[in-house]
Amino acid sequence: MQKNVFAEKGFIHVMGPSPAIVPGEKDAWDGRILECCDIFKDEDTYYWYYHARGDRELYPKGYRVGVATAPTPLGPWTRYEGNPILDYGPAESWDEDSVDCVCVMREGAYDLRPETDVYYIWYSAEGPTGRHIGLATASSPLGPWKKYEGNPVVEDFGYLGSVVKLNRRFYMYTQYPVEVTDQGPFCVATADAPEGPWTKYDGIRFSPPATGGPGTTVAIRRQVYATTTACFTGSTGAPRP
Repeated sequence: MQKNVFAEKGFIHVMGPSPAIVPGEKDAWDGRILECCDIFKDEDTYYWYYHARGDRELYPKGYRVGVATAPTPLGPWTRYEGNPILDYGPAESWDEDSVDCVCVMREGAYDLRPETDVYYIWYSAEGPTGRHIGLATASSPLGPWKKYEGNPVVEDFGYLGSVVKLNRRFYMYTQYPVEVTDQGPFCVATADAPEGPWTKYDGIRFSPPATGGPGTTVAIRRQVYATTTACFTGSTGAPRP
């Protein structure tokens, strides 16, 4: 039987300081809504990536991506002065309206190409042709991030949740399709390289629970710990009468 490290050790709820990161000033690019994307440890620094948006009148488009750093997972977290690190594309481009839901990976981790030192950031984006997945690279977790010329790497694939590499293969987990409530089931795509080509998996999806009302999944994060693969999800159900 496969060992379940989570059943043996469980999770520990650490109190505060909370909230760890809050929206910026009223007129800031991240002054209205701020949502978590990914947390990434590189050397002795933790990087917390988030997407955010400001006041609608000042910033009429959707999300952009920022990052904060800290010496420990509990903070204190300091916003990067160069935020936002990932911005909209030019007018009429596939990612002109919103960039969000990022996942970061460094070469050398997960048995990637050790001869180089490149950081990958996959991201969801929205534009005139819908919502697709893109890729950018950098030599530092802070950027500057250069968008891949072959973007989007996966078309029509909703909100990105996580990308991992296992046994020399990349796995991309997304929430798709994005339904009216901004929620939906989870899907998977696979590739042999960060830029693809990516193949959408036609098998069983991660679906909402059948009990407790019409629950709809809203977030996904997949990680590999030794021989255990963990998939963290969030969901909501129908309001009580």
